[in-house]
Amino acid sequence: MKKSPKTTKNKSAENDKPFFSKAENGESFFSKPGDNTLQLQPADTKAKDAAPTAAVADACKASSTPESRWANDNPGKVFGVEDRSSGKSESNELIFWNYCVGEAAMRAAHRERLNEVADRWVELLKKDSNLKVKLQGAASTSGNADSNKALAAQRAGIIRDFLIAKKIPDSRIVIDTTSSPRSMAPETSPENQARNRRVELFLFRSTPVVNKLLPWVDVQVQNLIIGQQGVPTPKPTFNETDNFFARNHFSMKASADITLTSLGGTGVGFSQVLTRDTLMAQYSDNTGRTLVLDYGNCNLLPCKDLENATSHFALDGLSMFNSGPGTTQGKVAIRDRPGAVFPLHYPDSKTGPFHLTHYFWMMDFTVILGVREMGAFIPLNHAFWSVAASEDVNIKKKSVSGMAPISVVSDWQPGMAPGMNLEAIYAGPTCRYVRRSEQVTGKENVCRPTETFE
Repeated sequence: MKKSPKTTKNKSAENDKPFFSKAENGESFFSKPGDNTLQLQPADTKAKDAAPTAAVADACKASSTPESRWANDNPGKVFGVEDRSSGKSESNELIFWNYCVGEAAMRAAHRERLNEVADRWVELLKKDSNLKVKLQGAASTSGNADSNKALAAQRAGIIRDFLIAKKIPDSRIVIDTTSSPRSMAPETSPENQARNRRVELFLFRSTPVVNKLLPWVDVQVQNLIIGQQGVPTPKPTFNETDNFFARNHFSMKASADITLTSLGGTGVGFSQVLTRDTLMAQYSDNTGRTLVLDYGNCNLLPCKDLENATSHFALDGLSMFNSGPGTTQGKVAIRDRPGAVFPLHYPDSKTGPFHLTHYFWMMDFTVILGVREMGAFIPLNHAFWSVAASEDVNIKKKSVSGMAPISVVSDWQPGMAPGMNLEAIYAGPTCRYVRRSEQVTGKENVCRPTETFE
């Protein structure tokens, strides 16, 4: 196994510390196959990577460290999860990364994207009093922890001031300083350090959770069912052109017949929370070395499994809303077919030297039937389900063996799942924000797996 050189203490925020480069040309791959409701916004479409020796319009302060040189030779980066609910591609969740080392100002690409989305966000916030904007700043792990925390807050604060200037009220903006930002990538290269110098910003729906229906709301539930979809598991995909192996599974479906009586503006539907997301892949080369990729550092769990950041339920189109006083009858439903995607060859994107030989995949979900009224969520019933797989992979024969994807579904229980803080979950980003919306091709994946060589 490769070892990093000894580190040296450094008191200034994000100043360089020694690092070693490992598989810098590798790609990380994880997405939800076949999900066309959300697709990745190509990172930094207005400002492509500059050549290593080219200057950028918003150059960083002069520095000789490898981390600073990479920041200066590359423009600011933008990752966005696209919302297509309006018929066109629009981002409600963004990550601005590759900030200059030790600097808090947005870079040109960050300002440009924020200009593009801010006016639309203003209109969304005007129409929905429960929508807010959350900002989470972060810094690379080099330098002093206290100064890095202050720098991360400054980065978020500059974006807050920009949004306020765009007429978004300060009361609708939340800067999250309650937890330490997770690392998006192991800092084994200047590029990975750049991924951790970032600000995450996203719309979310402020959702208090209450235990009882309000007096003017009545909901009758019949034929509440949950089970497997009964669709055969698709064969795995071996895509040499785009260098990925994919597995998916028609895991779960649920539905209920609903009679809803209220004064209007009430919704009934299913919400879903992802509580465990385990992805590991094993690779081998021609000399017998083994490489293990663990995508656990990409997790931000539990997370809300919504179509987009402004959704009321997991699938708004399969939920029920009444627009005026009276009684509405109908069926609400949810279905899911999660997937796992891994690179066939790693770290070289086409030929190796490492080739996929085994993968392990497990996801746990909680699905909740509930009512939305006056911004609050009232849980009626909940159930649990899981999907898992563990297979050997033969790339040459394009075959697999072992435990193919299976799912296990529990029975419905009344009320909310014990120990689940749904209010905090709804105040976070969607599950697609980092994990499921990673690009399958190209180099702009936001999260890189942890790599272990044997």
